[in-house]
Amino acid sequence: MSLQAVLARISEIQGAMAPVQPAQPATPAAPATSTSTGSDSFADQLQGAMTGPAAAGGATAAFGKAAPGTYPHLDGDLDASPEILQKLEALAARKGMKFHINSGFRSIEEQQRLWDNRASNPLPVAPPGKSRHQSGRACDVSIGGRPIQAVISAAEIRAAGLVPLAGDAPHVELP
Repeated sequence: MSLQAVLARISEIQGAMAPVQPAQPATPAAPATSTSTGSDSFADQLQGAMTGPAAAGGATAAFGKAAPGTYPHLDGDLDASPEILQKLEALAARKGMKFHINSGFRSIEEQQRLWDNRASNPLPVAPPGKSRHQSGRACDVSIGGRPIQAVISAAEIRAAGLVPLAGDAPHVELP
């Protein structure tokens, strides 16, 4: 059994043993601000689309935020499933990179807000109930301000046990 498989199994067991706590509303992030003239990085634009006024208002997470140091090559919205975070961490470590998770888990309410405001979002948005973000099985990822699929090939993403979503450059999900 590979180390990655062992770590995934340990995480599953720990998740099953963890006490269930009620989800707490997330504090809405402040809208991104910029002094540039349209040259914001992809990550800044995506974060603005995700956290601007349309996204404000109390999403809750099914997965807690990862403990500090658990994923040294990841930062950002670390409330997705441990399985996808472990695969992203392994890929980032192998590449010697730092990955920023722009969006992990989304509540149905958060997905509804994104859907309702999809005209102002630079990326495709799935209707509520159809997004893998709602199960914690998808993440939108940027590397150095660029979407993951612009930095790492689809073949390498698939080899890491993830599925890149064609037409949505930052999106990767579990099979």
